[in-house]
Amino acid sequence: MPAQAQDLLWDRHLALVAPIHMHGVISGFVGLGVRRSGLAYDEAEQGFVATVASQLGVALEREHGEGAIGAYRIERRLG
Repeated sequence: MPAQAQDLLWDRHLALVAPIHMHGVISGFVGLGVRRSGLAYDEAEQGFVATVASQLGVALEREHGEGAIGAYRIERRLG
């Protein structure tokens, strides 16, 4: 990540950020704040947050797709 982006996140007290992808595009982020202890997040925690972000992307894609299918069905019925 570019230093400027890291500084921007740090200014917002975010210590760990994972992107949420929908249809191959970054659509949002999951962010965790700085720990009170000041300790860094370990690899397992980073992996967990990345997995949560990935699953959110899948769920949002599915919800978006089902909404589009539902709208198509309604339009088709109304002709």
